[in-house]
Amino acid sequence: MSTPQWLLVDVLDDGRPFVVAVGDIPKKRVPLASFLRSDDRSSALSAVREVRAMNRMVELSSRGKSVVAEPIAEDVSGVVHGVWLRLGYGSPDSSCKPSAWAFTWDLDTGSGRRSAIVGGGQSWSSMGVDQNYSFAEGLSKLELGSDKVGVLADVIEGMPGRVLQLRGVERRPDADDRELQIIARFGCTGGDHSPRRGVLRGISLDLGSAAMLSAECSANASVAEAVARSMRRSGEHRAVLDPETLVLLHWDGEAPENILWQRFDLDAGGAFVHPDDAEMVRSTARGMEESTGSRGSSVRLRIRDGGGYVEMTASMHTVGLSDAVTAILLVFDELAVEHAS
Repeated sequence: MSTPQWLLVDVLDDGRPFVVAVGDIPKKRVPLASFLRSDDRSSALSAVREVRAMNRMVELSSRGKSVVAEPIAEDVSGVVHGVWLRLGYGSPDSSCKPSAWAFTWDLDTGSGRRSAIVGGGQSWSSMGVDQNYSFAEGLSKLELGSDKVGVLADVIEGMPGRVLQLRGVERRPDADDRELQIIARFGCTGGDHSPRRGVLRGISLDLGSAAMLSAECSANASVAEAVARSMRRSGEHRAVLDPETLVLLHWDGEAPENILWQRFDLDAGGAFVHPDDAEMVRSTARGMEESTGSRGSSVRLRIRDGGGYVEMTASMHTVGLSDAVTAILLVFDELAVEHAS
């Protein structure tokens, strides 16, 4: 008799459970009720509902089988994003359960957090990985290939209820790059103080080492990426911003060393662009849509030296990410930063 495998169940969709992986094999989202045999369905659904409601492991017996369900939850709020579920005879072997974790991105502030790993016997501290990070910081470590532009467009649009399911490669400090399956859903936090953009909640599943895949991704850049790279001048920095919040989403190329934008910068508070310059940046970018280029305007960005805002010259443009979604592209060079500092 084969050993029962762990099912990764996504409960992001208002608690309606979907199977998204069998062990470390990704699956398209399939309703749990459709995935299971009829005699297992009731006990499995009951266990998943209890885990989601109570954020604790559930073990029960049904028709001689053991049913084990373990939460994958935010370790601050306790909101359950997913469940590891196992149905079968005998005691489950937790060592057979791949690593998975919950994550949350606040789309209004650009701050994110990955929660503790469930399964795999690993911890973030042992790998030297920070659990808190900015959106741009997280994306800078994630190879999504051709999916990256679509993800940026979805984040800017922030359509509540939209679900993302994709695969990528995460670069790690110990050089052990990992292939991930990512499932995420756009939603709202609720309450009177909800962010304008809401939140992106999700689950990441570790599919294993991706050293060769990561090298292949780097070697096979798309034609569009190659053209964009060739058009960047030496010492030029290009920041992709959310047009509403002006949250930094992505660096197109290298990030400047002395501009504040990473997790520890967010902890100190303050926006990437000075709030008093926000509308100017938006209107200037919009005004350039029908122009041939920007000669540059003064904008205040936060720098590392003292953590304050310093005025520098930058050009602002809009860039289309899809037929309906645009971002703001803020372009400046090292000399502008050095002169401002």
